[in-house]
Amino acid sequence: MLPLGWNGILTILAFLISLSVAAYQIKDYRARPAKPTLTDIHEPGFRTRPNNEFPDDRRDARFELHASIENKGRNPFTVSRVVLKPEMGDTVDLHSLERNHDRLHTFEGNTPREISYSGDTTLPADHPDEIVGIVRIETPAGNDELSATFDLIERR
Repeated sequence: MLPLGWNGILTILAFLISLSVAAYQIKDYRARPAKPTLTDIHEPGFRTRPNNEFPDDRRDARFELHASIENKGRNPFTVSRVVLKPEMGDTVDLHSLERNHDRLHTFEGNTPREISYSGDTTLPADHPDEIVGIVRIETPAGNDELSATFDLIERR
């Protein structure tokens, strides 16, 4: 065994303390996984126009909304898909209206953000002026959904 002296003993002791603090920090970081939360839907609406393929039965519709999404965990997550399931019509994949809409949205820990989305589908020609739908965000860290009432903005 090497003679350490007080400086050597204090160095080893400081190293062991910092190692145990680092292990605790890593354990605490992993204990708070990403938690995607869809907190609110602002200004949900839809526009319709005649469908050229089925002019009497169906209408083309574009759904629009602003979604408030928050990461209530510590680890980051990426929104991989946003889906709308209206009470009538088909499921709609929503796309970001931001300038670079192909970009995936990444949320760091405890980060809220509002993102605008839109998507196209068809509706029955006799659709009501209000349609209730479920908006769902899908991420590798988990999914969340929220119900919203979409108001008719424009009918052409």
